[in-house]
Amino acid sequence: CGREPLAEPALVKLWRAETKEELASVEVGPASAVDGYFAFEALDQPVLLEAGQEYRVTQQCRDRMLDHWFDGYASADEVAALTAPRYARFVGGCCRNGPGFPTRCDGERRRAGVVNLKFAQGLRVVRQTRHDFAHTLARVAAEEEHGAPEAVDDYLAVLARLLALLGDELATPSSAPEAPALLVVARQDDLESCVC
Repeated sequence: CGREPLAEPALVKLWRAETKEELASVEVGPASAVDGYFAFEALDQPVLLEAGQEYRVTQQCRDRMLDHWFDGYASADEVAALTAPRYARFVGGCCRNGPGFPTRCDGERRRAGVVNLKFAQGLRVVRQTRHDFAHTLARVAAEEEHGAPEAVDDYLAVLARLLALLGDELATPSSAPEAPALLVVARQDDLESCVC
């Protein structure tokens, strides 16, 4: 749709591959908000996705749709640059000629970007010692930056500056010395989705 509203509505569904169960569906259409090159609609209820499981996102298509969709193959570089590996891995396109679970796999990187989805991560409170916390930060940095040494170093440098600011803030006398501190390190859109 190229930053333009959609010309007609389309039904988008989320499926659990293991059970072939439809988890959610929403109609996306001309009145849907456009973010980048995608039109989005929020689900009525959030869906909790489990790590390590395969899910499929489908769009109902028909011949001569007013909104054109990509029927080719993305390059490995495009998939790497335009997906969210922190949350999911794109394994390829799928379809079905008719209603129901999309059983036909169309190959690696086919139809990448026909549909998209947004993720919201819930906040989780974990109590740790300083030593355990340092190891956790190093492990998370290595995982999220795929072990690339320079990227991991940059990630940890940002965290070190944030923690230094937090330490300075906690060292400042306050009227409530026993007040708990909370540090949240998250992308702005992730944080906004968790704050009411």
